[in-house]
Amino acid sequence: MKLKNGEVLGIVEALQELRTTKLPFSVALSINQILQTLEPVVGIYQQFFVAIRDKYAMRDAQGNLVLAQVFEKDVPNTFQIPRDQDDAFQGEVLDLQNEETDFPTLPTISTASLPDTVQVSPANLELLAPILVQ
Repeated sequence: MKLKNGEVLGIVEALQELRTTKLPFSVALSINQILQTLEPVVGIYQQFFVAIRDKYAMRDAQGNLVLAQVFEKDVPNTFQIPRDQDDAFQGEVLDLQNEETDFPTLPTISTASLPDTVQVSPANLELLAPILVQ
């Protein structure tokens, strides 16, 4: 199965929310196996994202990254990008998110094996779609 980096990030984020839910053994095992397979890709993605961020983000006089601000308040983990470089920054990030990795043995989760008590938001359900089977 081929997944884009953006899909991998979404799946990992959604599975992290399910990770602490008591589930049947086979489902919990599949979730752990999927996370073990995908988390290294997330780590590599983050390294490349930091390199892109460092290339474009504004720095103060001391060389520290300048946080983006909304209503004059700093937004954690969000950095200012000069307007004239924003398109290039967004383009590189989009290219990184669209890069694909092949996962020939990625486990899936059967929807039939999930108890009705498991609650998933529609947004997370969409993120999990590539690893769910009917």
